[in-house]
Amino acid sequence: MPVEYRRHPIELDEVSELKKHIAHSIKQQRISEHVTQKELAYWTKVSYGSLRRFESTGEISLDSFLRLATLLGWKKRLKDSFLKDLPYCNVSWYMLRCHYKVPKQKK
Repeated sequence: MPVEYRRHPIELDEVSELKKHIAHSIKQQRISEHVTQKELAYWTKVSYGSLRRFESTGEISLDSFLRLATLLGWKKRLKDSFLKDLPYCNVSWYMLRCHYKVPKQKK
């Protein structure tokens, strides 16, 4: 019998808007500090193309995002946001809270 899954409570358009907001914030900080895309790409070792794509679409790998965020001084903000005790402290608890059915692993 197949397991039915509920749709995730975070809508895709919300995620898209959040990515664009974060990218816009980083772009605005870069501009306010008079740093070009090429300079930021060089200092973070993120490719110029990835940085351009990120600033226009919000799409970027986690590794590249963390490099950018760290260089721009967001490290403390990220740690404070993700490493403190949050109500959704782990995926299992979150899934249970949202009534997701977790498929059993086969041995």
